[in-house]
Amino acid sequence: MKKLLPFLFLLASCKDDEGVNLPQSATDLLQGSWKISSEFHDYYDATNTKIIQANGGSGMILTFKGQNVELLDTGNKFKGSYTLTETNGRQFLTTSILSNTKTVEVTSLTEVRMTWQTETPNATYFADGLAKTAAKSITIVNLVKPR
Repeated sequence: MKKLLPFLFLLASCKDDEGVNLPQSATDLLQGSWKISSEFHDYYDATNTKIIQANGGSGMILTFKGQNVELLDTGNKFKGSYTLTETNGRQFLTTSILSNTKTVEVTSLTEVRMTWQTETPNATYFADGLAKTAAKSITIVNLVKPR
């Protein structure tokens, strides 16, 4: 019986592969509709000190299907395409909608949440009714996939 226990344990631990969840690719995870839940714009001076933070941009919906993307903003639909690439272990999403091409870094992507980040040098912001220029801005966009 003692000789059979390791063998029985091995048999018990071997299961059919049916139902095993294999990791999904970033392209697979991206497919479907995503709603922008929040957007933060942080502006920095030349010493890398945050000057101001602006919030906004929630509510738009992006739908990824195949290599196509559709943007729904206040009832208007705009269609385009996208590419998802990896460089040095970092994921980048480039969308082209209405001749406007934009690239963002995808810093987090799960089945239900996604976060983008962009850094823009010499970014314009408004304070006290005046346009001002920051050394850079960092924008973080959080998206959720409604179930």
